[in-house]
Amino acid sequence: AEEIWQHMPGKREESVFLARFYDGLSGYDSAFDAAYWADLIRVREDVNVALENARKDGRIGGSLEAALHITAPEATYHNLARLGDELRFLFITSAVSLEKGEALVVSVQKADGDKCERCWHILPTVNSDPAYPGLCPRCVENVAHGGESRQYV
Repeated sequence: AEEIWQHMPGKREESVFLARFYDGLSGYDSAFDAAYWADLIRVREDVNVALENARKDGRIGGSLEAALHITAPEATYHNLARLGDELRFLFITSAVSLEKGEALVVSVQKADGDKCERCWHILPTVNSDPAYPGLCPRCVENVAHGGESRQYV
């Protein structure tokens, strides 16, 4: 850990063991209550079934090869949409698109783009920074700059 710490970009403590963590955590938002997470977990169970079926059918190898399209009733749609781009981390896929509909429907397609050498997500934005070939913009931010800001997932 210490060797990696010494090579990380940005201003930081002299040692990883002297650094203070967790100062930037967000406060508790009561809108993200147990019912909210129960809804997301229920959707994740359906996503896992759809991913497993896509694996069995040979459409994908692993979940990071997948792009999901989720149609969801309004309340669930809004719960999912609150996570924005982080929704793909909840499902461990490369992409997720959402649409409002009558019932929960999960479809799986093969993700478009190239595989990031660092995070393995398949994205059309891999190789978009010529200074960092093989990386997606998120990984460039983490490797060369101050790091990404994440919400919850």
